[in-house]
Formats: sequence, structure tokens, C-alpha cells
Amino acid sequence: MSEYITGRLNLSSIYDSNKSIKGASKGKEGELELIFQDQKILTHKVPSQVGCQCGAVIKGYTNGDSRKIQEVTWPKSTKKSCTLTEFVKHNGINKKTDTLYLETDVVYCTQWLKVDTKDFGLPQTRERTYMFVWQPDDGNVDDDLGQYWQAVVEYLQFPVRHALESFILEANHDVIRAFREALNGPAGR
Repeated sequence: MSEYITGRLNLSSIYDSNKSIKGASKGKEGELELIFQDQKILTHKVPSQVGCQCGAVIKGYTNGDSRKIQEVTWPKSTKKSCTLTEFVKHNGINKKTDTLYLETDVVYCTQWLKVDTKDFGLPQTRERTYMFVWQPDDGNVDDDLGQYWQAVVEYLQFPVRHALESFILEANHDVIRAFREALNGPAGR
């Protein structure tokens, strides 16, 4: 989801350590395919493990931590379509460190964080993933607003101070008694 919003495909998230496409062994969806149309390189067949939409225009790529976008060219040996692997090989893109950039109307940044309710004072385990999305000033994708948000959320953590039993009503409580009577009555039958 993060890649879909930002328009930046980290190739290491698409390829696994064996240099093959994640999920390709399942055989159903295969690999991301690109097409060359109207002098633009477009995504064509997009499997679910790739975070972009079909028809997105490839803008270029960046080397590792660099933010300078390198231009890409279409492989002359292919006619109308090619796989991501063929495209990466033709342009000399590193699958482990480089990022593919897609054209977007607006630049967004994302930061996601997994949290558990027991770390925020509730005596239960509910794991959730939250994503913070923002539009950076002047298109600077290196700003630290996401890390600041994550630090604030982590600062808000506090352990559970009361045992689960302190939240449960006693067996002879009026509310429990009323529900038991309702379940034993006509409505419960």
C-alpha cells in the first residue's frame, strides 16, 4: 500500500533473496509486465505483490540511497512488452538497492507502524498496522515527519496497569444476573 501511495517501488520488496519474483512460484499471477506505448513505458500486467496500478508511467529509478532519478530506456530487442526482470537487466538496475519511480500528480510520503493494544494500557491483544501519509514540503521525500510520528506513537505506549480480572464483572453483578435471566427466558429459548 505504501508503494502504491508514494509511486516508489523498492525493488527489494518485489524480488526475494533468490533473485526471483516473490509469488511467481505460485504461477497464477506471474511477473510485472511493462509495455511501450506513445513513447512512454507503462505498467501493464500487475500482480498483487507489486504496489502500483496498471497503466502507471515509469519515470526512472534511483541508485540505493541517492535521490537523483536516472532515466530508463526501453529494451530494443523486445517489441511491445517485456517483464520487469528484462527491463531491470537492460537498464542495469540493482534489484537489491534501487527504487523504481512512477509518475504521480502529487508527491506523498508514508510511514507505517505495527501496534498492539496491550502496549497502550488495554488488557487485550489486538495487533493493528497504522499508516501515516503526508505531503512533504517542496516534494522533499527525505523529511523526517514519519519518524517523528512514529516516535510520538511509541512515546504514548504504557504497560497495562490492571489485570484483566479488574475489568470483568463479578458473577453475582446485577447486569450479569439480568442477562442470565433473559437467556433463560423466552427470548433466550
